[in-house]
Amino acid sequence: RKLTDERERILEKEIAETQQKIAQIEAKSEINELMKLNQRMDELRENVKHSLRYLQKPFFKLQSLARTSEVAIPLDEMNKLSDYLSDPYTALATEENGYLTLKNILRKLDATIGQGKLKLKSTRLRKAQDQINSILSKDSLIQLQTNCKEALSQRKRLLSSETMIALQNQQKQLQNKLKELQKENEFVSSKSKMLENEQGKLRERTEYLRKELEKNIFQLTNKSVQIVLTG
Repeated sequence: RKLTDERERILEKEIAETQQKIAQIEAKSEINELMKLNQRMDELRENVKHSLRYLQKPFFKLQSLARTSEVAIPLDEMNKLSDYLSDPYTALATEENGYLTLKNILRKLDATIGQGKLKLKSTRLRKAQDQINSILSKDSLIQLQTNCKEALSQRKRLLSSETMIALQNQQKQLQNKLKELQKENEFVSSKSKMLENEQGKLRERTEYLRKELEKNIFQLTNKSVQIVLTG
């Protein structure tokens, strides 16, 4: 029990020290910049998703039609269509300026709708066509694409710096160490509680046997005795 208590104290100290080291790394300007950039990219990701929100279901339907050869779409456009369905932000950010591949996909989508091959509810159809028109005729995604490209480029540049690589390696090592320490601490704490429960049961059993022995002695000798346990 004493050994487990001591080990638990040592582990708690090491955990606190490791958490402090991680906090010191996260306070570095490079890490702060990365966190802000990640937040900015999350915001842009939501903006892209919002800007293409009425095209997701039509994209799925177009993809299904292409896979059954009902609509002819080149392989590069099929791959990009899959990208827009799985990760619209990265798909837009990695397109050439002016998102020509997306425009080609939208033209095929518009033609497919016009041919009656792609069925949608009237409200969904109207909203999808409005979004198609906005992107094709008004280049409504130009500024958003520029912002996405800039954020992605900044992140790649930041992650490739020697300072950031070193910091991230340190952070990863410390996080792995923290995980192992917490895992061991949980085990030691559980073992300590188990030992405490066993000791409690042992004390109860010992007390019961002491009273039984005192009672038996009284019955045999007609004398009251008090057994004192030490240690």
